[in-house]
Amino acid sequence: MLDEIGAIGIARAFMYGGSTGEPMRVATEQLQTVYPGGRTSSVVLRFHEKPLRLREETSTSSGKREAERRHQPVLRFPQFLHEEHGDLDTAPAHRFEDAL
Repeated sequence: MLDEIGAIGIARAFMYGGSTGEPMRVATEQLQTVYPGGRTSSVVLRFHEKPLRLREETSTSSGKREAERRHQPVLRFPQFLHEEHGDLDTAPAHRFEDAL
């Protein structure tokens, strides 16, 4: 699970989305409360549904420490992405963080 968190997790999400033909972002997509697995409507949605949640699913104490360290860039990335895209006010990141 740890390889899906942090900078490597961010890169993997975009690589997987590119390999499956997912668009980077869909303006009308809805954040799911449970990661559905497989193809999602966009890479950005996959990012919100999976890497942002994995820290909470880590079970060992050493895994939890490493997940916490890797989680910090994962938290910052969506904000930067949505700021640059110009949709920060409606971005799933705001709704996701409220749900934690």
